[in-house]
Amino acid sequence: MPIFMPVSVILTLSFALFAKELGGIELTSRFSSAGMFIVATVITIIYNVPINKAIQQRDADNPPTDWKEIRKRWMFFQSIRSWLLLIGFVLLCFSVSF
Repeated sequence: MPIFMPVSVILTLSFALFAKELGGIELTSRFSSAGMFIVATVITIIYNVPINKAIQQRDADNPPTDWKEIRKRWMFFQSIRSWLLLIGFVLLCFSVSF
């Protein structure tokens, strides 16, 4: 995942930038798809990765008292990220169908 998320952003953005057509719904969906992938990657880097790193350093036998809140925060950003990636994929498929 640390490799494929940035690669998906690069590929989707280059797919939008190097479009033969310079307008229309196809180009809009390409850039929207790239935007979804970019925002999902930024959310991952800013919110999910720090929580993952903090959890790796903790003792599993002695969890912090606020572990449920930490899990809820991680799940919240994970769900946003998942929806963004799904919508981005659908938009990408839509743009290819033209």
